[in-house]
Amino acid sequence: MTAQEDNAVAEVLLRGAVAGLVDFSRFMVMRAASNFDRGYPGETAAQSLLFDTSGGFGIALANLYNTGKPIVDDILTNWKKGGWQKGIKITNYVGDILRTLNSTYPADIGTEFGSVG
Repeated sequence: MTAQEDNAVAEVLLRGAVAGLVDFSRFMVMRAASNFDRGYPGETAAQSLLFDTSGGFGIALANLYNTGKPIVDDILTNWKKGGWQKGIKITNYVGDILRTLNSTYPADIGTEFGSVG
């Protein structure tokens, strides 16, 4: 599995948070494995992308739906009374290992970076 898209979106949102345009603590990533990140030996990238069927795409979509729907339903149903409008009070570090967002909580990412800041 690859995660370049998630990393790119997270970086854009981090930069938006630094600029005061985005609340980084309101961002959620949901992923599901659906296929292989490269083709079989000797297969071109185009062949792999356009013609291979690993059978996992439908299962991945079902898993994302089953996991995400209760969250979306709760946000839509309880936007005001459930606290979603005000945001969720975080009790852990939010940001990157460089402490770009100056969180009041200690970084808890990995082990060797836990004391960064």
